[in-house]
Amino acid sequence: PVTIVTETGRPVQSIGGLNVHVDHGLDSVKPETTNALILIGSDTWSKPSKNQKVLDLARDYLERGILVGGICAATLALTRSGITEGRKHTSNSVEFLKYYLKDSYRGEKDYVSKLAVRDGNLVTASGVGALEFTFEVLTFLGVYTEEKRNQWYAMYKHGTEPPASYWG
Repeated sequence: PVTIVTETGRPVQSIGGLNVHVDHGLDSVKPETTNALILIGSDTWSKPSKNQKVLDLARDYLERGILVGGICAATLALTRSGITEGRKHTSNSVEFLKYYLKDSYRGEKDYVSKLAVRDGNLVTASGVGALEFTFEVLTFLGVYTEEKRNQWYAMYKHGTEPPASYWG
């Protein structure tokens, strides 16, 4: 099951106006019962003081081998905190990271200009790479066989109809 967590445990509203029911607050999240920590895009990632708690959790989870994924502006927070240092990563663009991080961004040599990048148990993605991000998360978690994941991706990316066996 997917558990929705916010720092406070209170419902939130997305930038697009979607009201999101929340299952728990950040304090109740335990690594023993977590397969992945997915950080979604938000305009709050540009405010470092608001994110330290979840970034500390992300660092801990990475050290434990638990998947951490960041998409869109969440990549900014992961990079600012040093989590992407020495790891292949992507974002909305290398210029996006340079704009927000100014001279503190030193990860250009590890930046990969792709929609999603997985380096070990860290997945980063551009805000327009939701499908590729999901594919990398599914791959790390071992959801479906490789063949079925590729069929799933082709179906959603290119409209390629999977064989009948896909549905069984």
